[in-house]
Amino acid sequence: MIGNKKVFKNQDLVLKVSPNIDPEKFDINKYEAFLDALCGEREYQREAIRITLRYLLGGQYNNLKELAEENYHQNPVLEERYGALSDFYMHLQLPDKLSCTIDLAT
Repeated sequence: MIGNKKVFKNQDLVLKVSPNIDPEKFDINKYEAFLDALCGEREYQREAIRITLRYLLGGQYNNLKELAEENYHQNPVLEERYGALSDFYMHLQLPDKLSCTIDLAT
């Protein structure tokens, strides 16, 4: 805490995508050769792409709001930061779309 303000770590606020997807809907293994060529030795980049593809193509989420709700109930830092779930929703960009942002250091 700094003064009256609580400081949150970025990694504590990142939404986690479930690894449990139906391989009939999306099989990442089909893309491994492409990821090898694209990413080379950059495993962090490969993992970011895998997670993003699971989110966008895995069929588990219909929109960002569903991912946010799942994370809100599993991550107490989100509740501490945003209070009510409805307040958390107000901070989402395009909550009713299957949308995301990806930030990787270059």
